[in-house]
Amino acid sequence: MDNPDVRKYVLSYPNEKTRMSIAQTIYDFIRELSKTEPDFNINNLLDMDGIAAREKTWSVIMSYIEREKYRTAGLLKVYIKIFYDYVHELRRDNQVVLWKRRHQVPKIKTKKTEVPDHQQIYRLVDTTTHLRIQTIIILSYSSGLKGAGIINLRVGDLREAIEFKEKLRKEFVEEKNNTEDPEAQRDLDKTINNLPLIIKITAEIYFKRFR
Repeated sequence: MDNPDVRKYVLSYPNEKTRMSIAQTIYDFIRELSKTEPDFNINNLLDMDGIAAREKTWSVIMSYIEREKYRTAGLLKVYIKIFYDYVHELRRDNQVVLWKRRHQVPKIKTKKTEVPDHQQIYRLVDTTTHLRIQTIIILSYSSGLKGAGIINLRVGDLREAIEFKEKLRKEFVEEKNNTEDPEAQRDLDKTINNLPLIIKITAEIYFKRFR
């Protein structure tokens, strides 16, 4: 929360629909990690104290990302806080059980058409766990590029989106060149090739750009 852009984003943007979408993203992320982390169970986390659950979630995600040589950014941590704040509100209203059963995020309507939800984005981009995680990190990427991030698209335009895509592409090309793992290189190739799609859909979902 030391990043002023992140503070501005948190204070100015998450309305109910956005918070629900962010919460669903983290929920899906935790479910993916629980397949490889035996003591990391979504139902146990939802029953924990909010602060303890946030710390546990963050530590597991960070260790996984570091182990897999992926990058993360400040907004991912903010998203985790939003997720548990949202769960706390649902628990207060005795609605956690109902929310656990719901796995679909409502489509976000724009003036012209409906935008795919997160699950549909994953299917468009790739079905592998690594690519799903990489997509989430891209969606939350901001501080790593010295202020040129997703949050800029909220008040930006197509030119800024293209510049952001190019900066991301250079980052991932550099990461690919610095790794000797063939599987990681293939995943990074897919990510690089799908950056235009990822950025376009991200902008449509969160900021209703690319009219």
